[in-house]
Amino acid sequence: MAHVLRPNFSQAKRYLFKPLLMANKAHTIMLERCGLLERSQAQKLLTALRDIDAAGSRSFAYSERFEDLYFAVESRLIELAGVDAGGNLQIARSRNDLDAAMIRMVLRETILGILEALADLRRALIDRALENVDSIMPGYTHNQPAQPTTLAHYLGSIVSMLERDARRFHMAFGTVNRSPLGAAAMTTTGFPIRRDLSAELLGFEGLVVNGIDAVGSSDHSLESVNAVLTCESNLSRFNFDLLTWSTREVNFLRVPDQFVQISSIMPQKRNPVVLEHVRAKLTRAHGAALTVLGLARNVPNGDINDVGEHMINPVLSSYTELDEAINLLSSLIETCGFNTPLMLERAGEHFTTATALADFLVSEFKLPFRTAHHITSTVVTLAYSRNLSYREVNAALVIEAAQQPLEITDAQVQSALDPQNFIAARRIPGGTAREAILPFLSDAQTSLEADERWRRSTNASLRHAKSHLEAEVDSVLEG
Repeated sequence: MAHVLRPNFSQAKRYLFKPLLMANKAHTIMLERCGLLERSQAQKLLTALRDIDAAGSRSFAYSERFEDLYFAVESRLIELAGVDAGGNLQIARSRNDLDAAMIRMVLRETILGILEALADLRRALIDRALENVDSIMPGYTHNQPAQPTTLAHYLGSIVSMLERDARRFHMAFGTVNRSPLGAAAMTTTGFPIRRDLSAELLGFEGLVVNGIDAVGSSDHSLESVNAVLTCESNLSRFNFDLLTWSTREVNFLRVPDQFVQISSIMPQKRNPVVLEHVRAKLTRAHGAALTVLGLARNVPNGDINDVGEHMINPVLSSYTELDEAINLLSSLIETCGFNTPLMLERAGEHFTTATALADFLVSEFKLPFRTAHHITSTVVTLAYSRNLSYREVNAALVIEAAQQPLEITDAQVQSALDPQNFIAARRIPGGTAREAILPFLSDAQTSLEADERWRRSTNASLRHAKSHLEAEVDSVLEG
């Protein structure tokens, strides 16, 4: 068993030591308020808990005498506060509801940390988008040149995905931040305790009411890692594009020197390893999250190790890897260079503005769109066969493709095929024109500011709960 218990003990010291002491203080105060613990016993317990807190987790080492950190701390409490006080801390409580509460306390802080990292990345993307509202670039579908877009329009798509990711983490936080304390082993207790008081003292927003659900559920962890899975998937696609842009052949993105590595043998190499590290970390986050999902499958509905202590490390690992990937991307986006002249040059290549020519034929000559589409497709085919660029397409070629007389001029054809005109024409919500993208980015900033207010307010509430808990400890100690 030492092969299992020793690493579990180290894991608990790393993640659960502070939550354990906070939960013990809250439970002590609740028992004293409910008349289930004498004031003198509560004072001895709280004094001992503060002494243990001051000594820190380093004062505990794994021993085969104790099954886990909980029993090691309980033994120290009995040693410091006496058996009557230390032995009564377990009134109306089990390790089951205590473990469930501690994991939720750690996870809620972890979610708030990810939301801070996401906010930094969203802010960096919005800033770069505002700098590049008029930076025209080629857009792609199916990995092929499709239509011109702008760098701001592209970056805005990433901002939108991350905004939804933040919403998913908000929802996960709401599920996580519920107190299981008072469920005891699974059926609650016959003692007249106040579950709401324990929840309030620890900053929980409410209760996981059903006792079995409180100690045996795993869906709060599943919801949390599902948010990780969606976010890392979104970021992996962005990262893929950045890697493609950084190749010499594409050359849209210059990765700053501090984020590249050279070759030990090839002097010309600038390897954009930061994006490889991002990809690896996102993959590790993906793997850890899938481990959590696997642990929750085909096990009984109730307290069981699979969805308890075995979940802690993969849940938190998924968040750690995601957090590090996001921070790397934020630093890169803040400092990288975009080759906007080359983007503009390539924006109209491969007839990416052909849609605009078809639209012009519809609006100017009242042709059915399918007819206009066929004419334009023929124009493109003829141009490729004659090695013509979009700048060399003229009215004669359009009339040849249409096989009917059209009163169209060279200027009209070139205006329709011009990438800047293509961009400027798309003024409706979601479009590429300044009239569309600037309000979009303004809304994105507003959303980010609202999310940041929520995060700061939530952090403040948790800090207030900690201060309130210590004030209640002072109140009991002062009698």
